[in-house]
Amino acid sequence: MVRRIRVQRCEGVTFLTLPDAGARGFDAQLRRSLGAALDMCRHDPDLRGVVMRAAAGWPCAEDPEADFHEDAEAPSLAALAQSLSDLSCPVAVVLDGRIRAGALALAQAAKLRLALDTASFDPVEPSLGYLPAAGCLIRYLRRSGPRQVLSFLKAGRPVAALQAVELGVCDAVVPAEAVEMQALAATLEQAFGEVGLVPDPNGASRLTQSYFTELDALREAIETGPQHVVWDKALAVAEAAVLLPMGEALDFEAVAHLDLLSSPASKALRHLRASAARAHAQEALPIDAATLGCRIVAVWNPPDGLVYALADAGHRVIWAEAMQDRLEKGLSNLARAQEAAVLLGRMSGEARDAAWDRVSATTDPLQAFAQADIVLAEPAAQERDDIAHALEGVRGALVATTQPDCALRIDRYGRHVEVHGAAVEDTLLVAALLRAGGDLALGLPGVDPGLIARLQAAIWVAAEYCVLAGAAPEEVDQALQGFGMQAPFAQIDRLGVEVVIARLKAAGFLPGPLLTYLMVEGYGGLRKGRGVYLYSDGVARPDPLEPALLEALRAEADYVARPLTGAQIIERIWLAMAAEGAKLLQLGAVDRPGDLDLSAVNALEFPRHEGGPMFMADQRGLEACRDQLMQLAAGGAAEPVTLWDVLIRNGRCFGDLDRA
Repeated sequence: MVRRIRVQRCEGVTFLTLPDAGARGFDAQLRRSLGAALDMCRHDPDLRGVVMRAAAGWPCAEDPEADFHEDAEAPSLAALAQSLSDLSCPVAVVLDGRIRAGALALAQAAKLRLALDTASFDPVEPSLGYLPAAGCLIRYLRRSGPRQVLSFLKAGRPVAALQAVELGVCDAVVPAEAVEMQALAATLEQAFGEVGLVPDPNGASRLTQSYFTELDALREAIETGPQHVVWDKALAVAEAAVLLPMGEALDFEAVAHLDLLSSPASKALRHLRASAARAHAQEALPIDAATLGCRIVAVWNPPDGLVYALADAGHRVIWAEAMQDRLEKGLSNLARAQEAAVLLGRMSGEARDAAWDRVSATTDPLQAFAQADIVLAEPAAQERDDIAHALEGVRGALVATTQPDCALRIDRYGRHVEVHGAAVEDTLLVAALLRAGGDLALGLPGVDPGLIARLQAAIWVAAEYCVLAGAAPEEVDQALQGFGMQAPFAQIDRLGVEVVIARLKAAGFLPGPLLTYLMVEGYGGLRKGRGVYLYSDGVARPDPLEPALLEALRAEADYVARPLTGAQIIERIWLAMAAEGAKLLQLGAVDRPGDLDLSAVNALEFPRHEGGPMFMADQRGLEACRDQLMQLAAGGAAEPVTLWDVLIRNGRCFGDLDRA
């Protein structure tokens, strides 16, 4: 599909209309067309103003960084923003849809930024470890100052148009039916020089004492942690925005952007984003009701958005909840969400009414399940017996629940979900239905326990090996907590030693000597007052007999204790997770290493800025990781599977399997 700018003239004003947004963003084809249109405007001696708008939402690439890519085939986004800014006539942009990355940069280069009330402004870059480029930050800072800019960048979510005006991201919000005339009037008004509507984004109008006061206050309040480098760089750009000439300030911003892009944290965060996009797009059966041949889906205690998505896709949905007030609140939220979709132009009024008519509600699970072709039930703990009874009478329906003994089981960890079952089509179908509702759902046919249970088991086993190697349990817990994960031995005590051993065996692991000793002696954990730790009033403290016990266990297992640093403990843990992940890949239990990284981050609190164990292995180097795993295997850990050797021999890494 050719993507060209549509050019129209009206009373000396040129209207540049961007094509339908799609998901390609400002690719080379669109940048070439926009560059040609701006060249035409620059050479038009009679031009009195330019209005840039979009046919149906501004371009919004799936990968926001793609907008800033440079190639020889087309002008860069930075060059286009400069061309827009350099036009001698007034320029207005009319912003609609999701405005981020390239769209945001071009908007800041215009004299006047008008937003429809359906627009939202998405500061996505900081969440991916970098800052906007193409002059976006410099021009925005010169207009609005550092306090508003940092507030916008830290929003962490799309900002509605009215709030965007308060933050100085745009100048005004106008209704869709009036925007063409308002934009035309504003550009003509500027062309005649009757008013100065907004500060000049290329000037230094913000060079005041208040600017530096804001900057100093922000620098004092900058938080520590993984994002510190992003905010520190943002403040440096803010300083450069007013202390350097425009050209040098733009160069400073470009260097800051590239520096952050090359940082390990940004690479990790962008890896996770790409992995999530692949998981959401995972091939599965379509959810169209006619294609499936089933018309009625019963949902018990559904996650947010699922009923909306299923009804919108054409299913009849029976929404069942135990509490009438909770059901009424959910239906009210559904009605508001559908009404908002109509107002935003995402759904027609007729489609809204039809979708609403496809939803019915009940507090009786027997009634709901008896009518259904598909049952998706996620009962709370206190509801499980009642739901199990209601499911006994279901015949012929596809049933997926969070009940532990269900043949088609949903394991939920927040919005990260694993679906387990023997039948491939059924498992992938349920995963597709849940993804439609916004979950990151992985269909894992024949994989039970799932990825998360196996990675968790690998953590527990590696923690035990750390203790046998010379670390105290509290040292292991402190190291993992400092890394950002749960303390494994405290977790073992909370769950109960017997429960953990059962989970280890289910995942194909054997408990080590410490857990075995605790089980034999009846030291079950927190509930029994003694496990890895001693407990008094629920407070854990090290067992004073522990050093002698560990010395005996090490001697029996023929281990020589050596001190381990926190970094060495963390390395052993994530290497064990990567080793288990490679095993699952080799067995075909999972297709993509990125799914393992998502599981570790979303469900096991693996630090997002590290990207997950498979990503860390790629960054460390597979050969170095394989050699370290072989050394650990000499001390009793499992040997790395042959997939490591295959990848190393072929000069590949786990990330290549994601992209295959």
